[in-house]
Formats: sequence, C-alpha cells, structure tokens
Amino acid sequence: MATGLTLDGFNHMLNLIAVLLDRRAKRYEDGLSRLAQIVEPIDRTGPLRKKFLFEQGRLLDLTGDYPGAFQAFTSANKISACSAMASTTEGADYAAHIDAIQAAFTADVIAE
Repeated sequence: MATGLTLDGFNHMLNLIAVLLDRRAKRYEDGLSRLAQIVEPIDRTGPLRKKFLFEQGRLLDLTGDYPGAFQAFTSANKISACSAMASTTEGADYAAHIDAIQAAFTADVIAE
C-alpha cells in the first residue's frame, strides 16, 4: 500500500480489498492484523463476515496456523449453512450435509 494511505475501519469492503492485496503481495501478517481489527464488529451471521472469515482462513493457512485456519473455515461454513437454510426449502438437508462433512474433518483428522 502507498505510504500514508489509511482506510476507514468502518468501510469493510475497502478493507477486504486491502486484505486481498496484502495476501497477493505475500504480506500475510499485515492482512491478519487488518482482519483482527475488522472482523469482530461485522454482523456475526452476515455474508460480509463470511468473506472475512474465509480470507482469514486463507491467511492463517499460508502462515502455517492450521488450527486457526480450520477454525476460521469452520465458522465461515456455519454461516454458509445458515444462509442456505434461510434461502432454500431444502436448507435442513443442506445443513445436515455440511454438518456431516464438518464432523468428518475434525482438527485431529487434519493434523494426521
């Protein structure tokens, strides 16, 4: 990023773009720092929070924090399952499918 450029912490979309640029430039720690300041204020079940959590998972994976990445991806998938339940008549089936997949891929299984 250019020196002196600051982003309003409340403009979540611009901050997400900045995080994507941090990842592209391999400034993973910078991206994680930005996300740490922004993720919590975002609506806990909204689509923007899901995007931030998926990006957090990618960055944590790239830095070798696999348990943290797993947790971020799990949280993002739960939001996806909830939004699918709300938007489709087959939402309960979809949620059960996601739950079964998540149950199979525990942190212990991933660590093996």
